[in-house]
Amino acid sequence: MKSQRMIYCLLGFVLVTGYTLGSSCEPPSNVLPTIVDAGGDAWWDAAPDGDPSSDGDSDTDTDIDTDTDMDTDTDSDTDTDADTDTDSDTDTDADTDTDTDTDADGDGDCSSGTIVFQSDFESGNGGFSAGTWNGSANTWAHGNASSGPNACHSGTGCWATNLSGNYQSCEDSYTGRGIDLSACSGTSDTVYLVFWHWYRFEEYDDGCDITYYDGYTIRLSGNGSSWFQPESSSFVSGAYNTSAIEAGDCSPSITIHTLPGYEDTNSSWEKVVVPIPASMLNADFELRFSAGTDSDGNEAGAYIDDVCIAAGDYNQCS
Repeated sequence: MKSQRMIYCLLGFVLVTGYTLGSSCEPPSNVLPTIVDAGGDAWWDAAPDGDPSSDGDSDTDTDIDTDTDMDTDTDSDTDTDADTDTDSDTDTDADTDTDTDTDADGDGDCSSGTIVFQSDFESGNGGFSAGTWNGSANTWAHGNASSGPNACHSGTGCWATNLSGNYQSCEDSYTGRGIDLSACSGTSDTVYLVFWHWYRFEEYDDGCDITYYDGYTIRLSGNGSSWFQPESSSFVSGAYNTSAIEAGDCSPSITIHTLPGYEDTNSSWEKVVVPIPASMLNADFELRFSAGTDSDGNEAGAYIDDVCIAAGDYNQCS
């Protein structure tokens, strides 16, 4: 699909202008851009007056629109649908929970200013485990980062799609855990999810356009079967940078394909702060960081560190 886009781009120029291209998609110096059609396609005219009908020929315009680009929406569009996923996902990580949940009083307190849960992944995996939505490849692992950012955000423990390399093709995987938030039920305070992330996903340049593929997103559940992506407009910081992750050429299909999330790269560790919906503040709350990739063009992926859930004041999370 990606190679076809490059061919169509080149053929489209040759068919319309009669000129050939060199190593880029730049037109010859005597060819001026004159018209951009409603689809965003530019065509060129060699006539001195810039009029495509005055090129000296009496031929009828038979331009072939060869625009097969897959536009990438990087607006902060929001997904207001509560996606329902009833897949029988598979937990492929047998790690045990060696990291104790933290709250201020040690008794499940969720009063204002309380840290309800916190893990820096230094003394263990934080109770998180890796799994897949559809039995696909899964490279999520806990440990010290030696690729991507080449270091965890703090210390030597974090989670990543691959701690020492790139993610795999057609990966539909996650790391996550359940957290009892029943103490927060009915609270008047906003309860926040806070964490740090670094990510780099595929960037594809066909010589005419740059398109982004693959990505990851935050998935929340209050019952373990219906999954929800927080709306981009609700984030305090670190909001999604795409309204639709593109990972659509695998079979079975990738769960987060077309969902809002993160694509491209953020280049450095970034803090994310987002409220947890009040309807999910119960004993069955689950959090998953979910990655989805297409059939080629693998990159370093996503790295997650210093996960915290706080009531009232999110600044108390490091």
